[in-house]
Amino acid sequence: MGRFEPIPARVAIIFEHQSSVDPTMAFRMLRYTVRTWERWLREPTNRRKGRLPLVLPVVLYHGARPWSAAKDLAALVGPASAPPALAETLAKIRPHATYQLLDLRETEESALQGSWPGLLCLWLFKAHTSGDLISALARFFVVHGAAGDPENGDPETMAAFIDYMWSTDSRLKGLPSHAKVPNILQESIGDHPKGIAELLRDEGRQEGRHSALAQTLMGLLERRFGELDDDQRSQIMSEGDEAIQRVIDTIFDLSSIDEAIANL
Repeated sequence: MGRFEPIPARVAIIFEHQSSVDPTMAFRMLRYTVRTWERWLREPTNRRKGRLPLVLPVVLYHGARPWSAAKDLAALVGPASAPPALAETLAKIRPHATYQLLDLRETEESALQGSWPGLLCLWLFKAHTSGDLISALARFFVVHGAAGDPENGDPETMAAFIDYMWSTDSRLKGLPSHAKVPNILQESIGDHPKGIAELLRDEGRQEGRHSALAQTLMGLLERRFGELDDDQRSQIMSEGDEAIQRVIDTIFDLSSIDEAIANL
């Protein structure tokens, strides 16, 4: 490749995250590209220049099935098959618009690159397909270090990614809340990944038991005395298992919700 002098240029990167295959992905990315140009041309100065910024559409895919959608708009336009003479003509007039595909299905964890928060996002997306987020988190911390390290970002960054995963996949119900995960992993950074994963699952089981106990108490109170308000629910959820169990055991001796809250 020949050498060239660098020149200033404006480049827009459109980043689309996909967990399923969209057969019309090339058209979707073209629409996003056109919208980017339309916003650019709203500025009179940009319109007068008569130039458009370079747009790089990128699709990040981590679905269960192989990616099968066309990566060029031309493949979507016109008949799927045609006689040779017509096919040659169609090839000349079909519009082209492509996108870059980053397929995490085909990428090993060791090949992923980027900053600590970016790598965390890629590892979690890659593991999302199999539902193996717990083990993936454990491996990530062993390989790339703890969230509290200055060069790695902070636990809140990690919690935001984990919270997104937890909220979008029913297979992850019963795992610990995202706020607890960074501390669990950071305390166990020297352990084998399998040990860290088990700690996470243990914490999840404990949270599950606590939530079930609190829900039981709230259900009993509402059957006896009527609906609880948000403050009363928060108070019950914040109490320990022993206190909640104590009130459940005396539920038929109570005269009001206020008395139950006072006994926690």
